[in-house]
Amino acid sequence: MVLLLSPSILHNNMPDTWGLLPKSQVDDETIEEAINRIVQEHNEDETAHLGAGQSLQSHKTSEIIDHVVASIITDKIADFAVDISKIAQFNKKLFHASLETKDCWTVTGGGGLDVNAGEFDFHTGNVLNSYIEAIANPGLLVHFNKKSIFQAVFQMIIYGNMEMYIIAGTRLKDEPEDQAYGFKIVNTTIYAFHSKTNGSSTTEYTTAIATLSDHVDHVYRAEFDPATGIKFYIDGVLLATHTTNLPDSNYIGGTVCNLYLKTTAAATKGGYLHQVHFEEEL
Repeated sequence: MVLLLSPSILHNNMPDTWGLLPKSQVDDETIEEAINRIVQEHNEDETAHLGAGQSLQSHKTSEIIDHVVASIITDKIADFAVDISKIAQFNKKLFHASLETKDCWTVTGGGGLDVNAGEFDFHTGNVLNSYIEAIANPGLLVHFNKKSIFQAVFQMIIYGNMEMYIIAGTRLKDEPEDQAYGFKIVNTTIYAFHSKTNGSSTTEYTTAIATLSDHVDHVYRAEFDPATGIKFYIDGVLLATHTTNLPDSNYIGGTVCNLYLKTTAAATKGGYLHQVHFEEEL
């Protein structure tokens, strides 16, 4: 015996299904149509993903928004959209040396400093304690109670058995108030450097950060903040931070660049200085 059920009985006793999901018996909208409608409503919602912790809000508030290299091209930048205030540091004191003349530099020592287009070619003599020193005449003084940045691009071509400073401020000599920050080189070791005066004497503080390589230009950058410390970079890589025994904030003086090279053996040492940059907040 075969039992036959009418479609009406099946319809009244079993719900229609799409896969395993029940469908409303009072709304003829299909599940596919409902999905499309919800997606469309989401696409048209201009506040979507703007809540705290959501993707667009995180993108909007991110300090750095990353893009594919070279993805922003000139035809996407409106004419005059980038004005000079975005290029020049008008809110800072600024020193940037083209190194095409020794005018406004004081050069001393038994070595030599020759000027080529865009560089200082500096070298010592070939005797013990021969030195060359170039000091940018201090029209702009270093204020150790303000933020500043010192940067130099140079390469060494003959080194070892030497002592060298490339600094902003004043190299420790005879005056107890001399203090500075930047880089010191002893033989083949590069140090993050700063000095601090206590009024009657000055102490140097150094951290070994790299080994010299010859005939290679590197960017040496030090960022000074009297409240937090000094950060030292080579080629954009942070290698050391000094946070204690910072220069006396009451001291104002010194030059925006002091280049000093001395032999510690009877042999010539030298290299090339290709850029000097100093900026300080007003």
